[in-house]
Amino acid sequence: EMVSKVATKIVSELRAVLPETLVNSMAREAGAVKRQGKVKIYTFVWNLVLGFACGDKRTLAALRRSYERAARHTIEESAFYKRFSPELTVLLKRLLTYAFSGLVGSSRALGGHLAQFKDVMLTDSTVVRLHDLLAKKFPACRTNHTKAALKAHVVLSVSGEGGSSVKITPERDHDGPVFKVGPWVKDRLLLFDLGYFRYQLFDCIRRNGGFFLTRLKKNANPRIV
Repeated sequence: EMVSKVATKIVSELRAVLPETLVNSMAREAGAVKRQGKVKIYTFVWNLVLGFACGDKRTLAALRRSYERAARHTIEESAFYKRFSPELTVLLKRLLTYAFSGLVGSSRALGGHLAQFKDVMLTDSTVVRLHDLLAKKFPACRTNHTKAALKAHVVLSVSGEGGSSVKITPERDHDGPVFKVGPWVKDRLLLFDLGYFRYQLFDCIRRNGGFFLTRLKKNANPRIV
């Protein structure tokens, strides 16, 4: 019973992030669906988002079987595969933008010691494994078990005042050079890990009137002023 309640709450939270009416409307606007046939776009989208998290073999056939379990009916391969179109890419990008802005939430003032900053910005990256056929465009680092993988680099405003962004690169691209700063960092505190540790970055943040917080490398020998 407890598991059932947790599962129900998770489903409810996911539906709140991307309501069915919103997904259906955006799908029509993007041209990803012209009419609701046997493939229901709402179930298709969530299955695409969550389906690849199941099992150690990530294939389109497994994704189709996952969809059939969720939709509770079988479907022809052609009807399922033809949904993977340029219009679907447009739809997913729009849904990501919508969900990302919604998760950031409304703007809220920083308190305590953070009140002296205009905003606090977080940046980090995460790795997503891809199908081997994408190895040329998105080469992975550990090719002994993964041929293709991408990195999603995220910059997030804690207060919701500043802009947030997601940038996609191959996994082999180092985090540091991807993160660019400029006048937008003025009076803002930037938080990042050792993957972004570059003295050139620190100097650029300082020259633009910003502040940063990161761990110190073991071989660093700073002067405390």
